[in-house]
Amino acid sequence: MLRGQNKSAYLNSGLIPFRNIHADTDLFIESPPMKLTDFAKQLPENFTEQEFVDLMNQVIDLKTIVDLPATERSALFNGVQYLVDYILLAQEANGKLRTHEGQYVLDYSGPFIPHVLVRPKGKELDRGVLETFGIGEADKYFGDA
Repeated sequence: MLRGQNKSAYLNSGLIPFRNIHADTDLFIESPPMKLTDFAKQLPENFTEQEFVDLMNQVIDLKTIVDLPATERSALFNGVQYLVDYILLAQEANGKLRTHEGQYVLDYSGPFIPHVLVRPKGKELDRGVLETFGIGEADKYFGDA
């Protein structure tokens, strides 16, 4: 639903409209939030960083995370970390963990977010990543490696 259209269908159904900006048209799109399991189903096999971020923005409005109160941001982090731990346990239970030279390797193919734990030494915090959501960051730090 585009901004300005009747929102009563959402209000009558008990769903709260969710704002998202379409990458190609810059139009606001309002729809109920996507479930995280739907994100996993809809992400194309060979996705771009922009497609990843666009779909993730349908799960949660990423820009709102920056300004969340500390307690809410902490609770969100706890929830996401729980999901990471649970997914890792499921991968282990299903025999899907990989190793390299005796160490477990976790595959990740979304945009690179250069936070304090993974940012290369000597590199300063770039607050611009909070606006770009990591799109293009891997190339800045690692080139075409």
